Amino acid sequence: MHQPQSQHSIEGHSSRKSVVQIESLTRDYGQNRGVFDVDINLFAGEVVGFIGPNGAGKSTTINMLTGLIEPGSGRLNLFGQHRMGAEIQGLKHRMGILYSEPVFPGFLTPETIFQRNARMREIPDSSWQAMATKLEVDLKRPFGSLSLGNRKKVGVVTALMHQPDLVIVDEPTSGLDPLVQKHFLELISEVKDRGGTVLLSSHVLSEVEAICDRIIMIKKGKIIKEEQTQELLNSLPRVFRLMNLTDDVLQKILQTGVIDTQQRVAQETRLYTQNSAPVLAILAEVGITDFFIERLSLEEMFLEYYS
Repeated sequence: MHQPQSQHSIEGHSSRKSVVQIESLTRDYGQNRGVFDVDINLFAGEVVGFIGPNGAGKSTTINMLTGLIEPGSGRLNLFGQHRMGAEIQGLKHRMGILYSEPVFPGFLTPETIFQRNARMREIPDSSWQAMATKLEVDLKRPFGSLSLGNRKKVGVVTALMHQPDLVIVDEPTSGLDPLVQKHFLELISEVKDRGGTVLLSSHVLSEVEAICDRIIMIKKGKIIKEEQTQELLNSLPRVFRLMNLTDDVLQKILQTGVIDTQQRVAQETRLYTQNSAPVLAILAEVGITDFFIERLSLEEMFLEYYS
C-alpha cells in the first residue's frame, strides 16, 4: 500500500520552494511491472535519496521525470510548470542529469565535450575547468577509450557545469575510486548549499546516509516509505553484541520485554532493541562491561524491507 507523506514531512517543507511535484504518476508495463501512483515532492536546498532494489521502479520514475518516457497517467510539475514527456525538454537548461552510464560520441575527447556543452549553454570554459581538475579528468583521450569510472567523471562535469537548479543522478559513484567519490559528494553538497535540489538514486547506502536529508524508498513500483534521514536513523534498533553471554543473564534480559530479536553467531549474542536502558542496567548489575552497542545500519534496514 502506498504510504502518503506524513503530515510532519509536509509541514516541515511548507515554507520552502517546491521544485518537483509528482502526483499519482503511473507507467504500467503489465505483469506488475512499472510504477504505480507515485507521489514525490522535492524542495529547494535538499538532497533526497531514492532507494530500492533493481526493478523497483527507480529508473522508470527518473526517466519520466527527465522526459525520456511518457507517463501513462498522473501529473508532473517542474519549477511550478505542468510538463510531461517531450514538454520537459524546454526546462532541461535548469536540470543536470547524470545517468548510470554516460553516453557521448566515442571519438570526442572530454575537453571537446565540455567545450561544446559550454558553448551550447552560453557559459565560459571556466565553468568546467576547475571541476575537471578536481575530478582528475583525462581531457585528451577519446571518450570511447575511457574506463567506466573516467566516463562517469565526464558525465558528472557535464551534468553540473551550468549550475542547474535540479540535479538527478543515477548510481553516481559506481566505478569511481574512493577519492573521486569524496570529491563528487562535495560537489553535490555545493549544489545544496547554493539552493539547488538533488535526487540521488544509489545502491551505495553509506553515501545516501551521509549526504541525503530525506530518503524515499520504492518497492515493486510503489513508494513504501519516506522519512527525514536523521529521524529514520534514530528510529533504527540498537544492537548489543556480547561474547559468551550465559543463559541466565540472557533470560534476565529477555524478561525485560525490550528485545525485539536475538541472534547467536558462534560465541557472540546479538540483541536488537529500541530501548537500551533496561539492558544496560542489567549488564551493569551483573558486572558485564565488555560489549559493543551499534545502531542498525541503513543497509541492514534496506535488506529487512526488501528481503
